[in-house]
Amino acid sequence: MRGIKVKKYLLSLLVVIAIGFFPIIGCKKIGRGYKSEESTETVEKSTPASAKEKSPYVSEEEKTGITGEGTSLETEKGLPETEKTEMIITDAEGKAKELWDTIHKENYKLNWKLWPDTGDFYKGRQPHGELLTTYVNDIAYDAIKNKKGKLSSGAIIITENYTSDRNITFITVMHKIKGFNPLANDWFWVKYETDGEITTVKKNNKALKLAGKVADCIECHSLQTDNDYIYTSPIVDIGKEISETKKKEEEVMNAKRIATEIWNKMKSDNYQESWKMWPDKEAFYNGIDPHGTLLSTYVNEVAYDSIVSKKESMPFDAVIVTENYMFDKSLEYITVMKKIKGFNPENNDWFWIKFKPNGAIMTEEKYGKTISLAGKVDNCISCHKNQFLNDYIYTSFVKSITKKEITEEKPKGTEPVYELMAKELWERMQNEKYRENWKMWPGKNAFYEGTEPHGFWLTTYVNDLAHEAIKHKKGELQPGAIIIKENYRKDKNIDSITVMQKIKGFDPDAKDWFWIKYEPNGDVMVTEKEEGGETKTIKLAGKLSSCIKCHGAQTSNDYIMTTPLKVMHTY
Repeated sequence: MRGIKVKKYLLSLLVVIAIGFFPIIGCKKIGRGYKSEESTETVEKSTPASAKEKSPYVSEEEKTGITGEGTSLETEKGLPETEKTEMIITDAEGKAKELWDTIHKENYKLNWKLWPDTGDFYKGRQPHGELLTTYVNDIAYDAIKNKKGKLSSGAIIITENYTSDRNITFITVMHKIKGFNPLANDWFWVKYETDGEITTVKKNNKALKLAGKVADCIECHSLQTDNDYIYTSPIVDIGKEISETKKKEEEVMNAKRIATEIWNKMKSDNYQESWKMWPDKEAFYNGIDPHGTLLSTYVNEVAYDSIVSKKESMPFDAVIVTENYMFDKSLEYITVMKKIKGFNPENNDWFWIKFKPNGAIMTEEKYGKTISLAGKVDNCISCHKNQFLNDYIYTSFVKSITKKEITEEKPKGTEPVYELMAKELWERMQNEKYRENWKMWPGKNAFYEGTEPHGFWLTTYVNDLAHEAIKHKKGELQPGAIIIKENYRKDKNIDSITVMQKIKGFDPDAKDWFWIKYEPNGDVMVTEKEEGGETKTIKLAGKLSSCIKCHGAQTSNDYIMTTPLKVMHTY
């Protein structure tokens, strides 16, 4: 009996030991704790460049560019498991530790230069030390020394903060990381203790690490937005800036003068009586945003002849006057396009104006400035550029080749016109740096779950025109709207990029959507199709039947699958 008790005791002891030992099995020791072998895989293998540029988890606070004081020690609490993993990958604290290692491996005190025209222990001010010593890497030094106006990605600024008796108190660092925080010029901020530990502060009963998008740093340095958030000294060429400002002022004055001359000519010609209306258009035809509800368009003689004859483009001195009316036929404003030789060759030399009904040039508020709507008007150019094949004209086709090729019932994927359109759109996407400057689809973050035939993960960007319609549930997107969907594999390596662009008159049977599927490098993807016993290579750009067939299930939602474009009422 006693032997049985001993055996039971030994068995219990073995169970206790096994339970305590089990979590360690299959793990390797890291520092003071344990980490599974699987979790030690290098992040670089599974994280593409685009994933590094945008955090997969974007909170409401991050959208503003400011997330509290820095990185919360409780940041991960309450997130789904997949988002927790991504937070670790892009963790500001981890970046700060890597940065500390980097600057010390490079022995910055010995190998880096001091900020140009500052020596050791120059005078500082709150909230920094009474004395400062600032080191910069080569990328930063070149931009500062040569007054380039902005520091490039990779620039690092290290400021050592001292007391008046030259005792170091802390070290602050600014590191520019492409795509980290476009709203604050992509600066990553860190405050270190002298031993390299990240400074911690308490706020709202939380311990916050001062690393990443540090609110106090951004708020203070944002007063220097024109100097790339830098206080130490100007990094812009003041003389050049004054010269460019003067040049812009002269351009504005010249544009106003030209606009006034155009208005006077229109009135002296009595354009409503002596000019013709746009061919096949009557007074008060239906308009679309951003123009009036009803439109009446008049053209001078050279413009009319070009439209009727289907010439390649409008000749110089062609004038198009569009009266924009509200629903009750009250005149709201008048928009004018005039082609002036040499005015703006990059945009077919069109000069744009928006007049009040009395002939006064209209203005708009943009970036805190009053902009005159005459000359190279950005909003007009960006919208009408979608019609580059039709000389920037929306109203109707001005050359027969465009009418023939774009209105075909069935696309021939190899048609040069579609390839050209796709190439032009890709260049525009890159020039506008869509990943940095466009918004993500409302309510969607990077790497949301996708479905076939798209990627396992998706990241969707939209231009302002599309974002406005989606966010405010306008029911349908207007011509000029662009949707860019990055398609990722399960390992988050990018596979392809699919784009929808709405072009007025392109394909009325499918809501005027132009479809493209790009390789990650911007080449239009191809597929093979059996036709008449032959295998043909098809370029995936234009009126793509597979896209139209699938998205056609959402005709009432403007061919959009992602979210409803209309307010859904429940009763």
